[in-house]
Amino acid sequence: LELFRQAYREGSAIDLDSQCLQTTFRTFPRLVAGQRLFVNMEVLTVAYGLRKGSSAAALLKEHKALAKQTVIEMTEGMKLRDFEFVKRGIRLIRNLGFQYALDDVDGIDSKLLKLITLKPDFVKLDRTLIQGVARRPLQAELISRILDLSGKKKFKIVAEGIEDQADLSAVQ
Repeated sequence: LELFRQAYREGSAIDLDSQCLQTTFRTFPRLVAGQRLFVNMEVLTVAYGLRKGSSAAALLKEHKALAKQTVIEMTEGMKLRDFEFVKRGIRLIRNLGFQYALDDVDGIDSKLLKLITLKPDFVKLDRTLIQGVARRPLQAELISRILDLSGKKKFKIVAEGIEDQADLSAVQ
């Protein structure tokens, strides 16, 4: 996390994100066949780093053969003013055959509702929303609403941070 903070301060976050993507794709063939790999990508990279001719776009194109097993996770932090740029980045990800996920979702807000229009394949619920859900009716209700939305919009839910049977039962 600190490495990315420093990269943002220095204006090199997209380059660092591209290097991480390259390392991930180098490692990927060693995974067991049939597994899916979820790869984080900064919103900045999705919005501005996937333009034609960029190193991140070139990496995705170069590893298109891995697309069916790779899910690009867009990390939190999108500003609504960047939505049109994010939309273009998601279009490139989709056109190359990759799936994408919204990562660290911890509620329903205008940003989530806008991002849902881009038809994610997965929505990953943040551990802060999941942990203790069996004892927190408000959280359970919020998760229920997101599950309702997933049925209507056809995305899968990944619940991060389930650590006990009670929370597992609460989100099923």
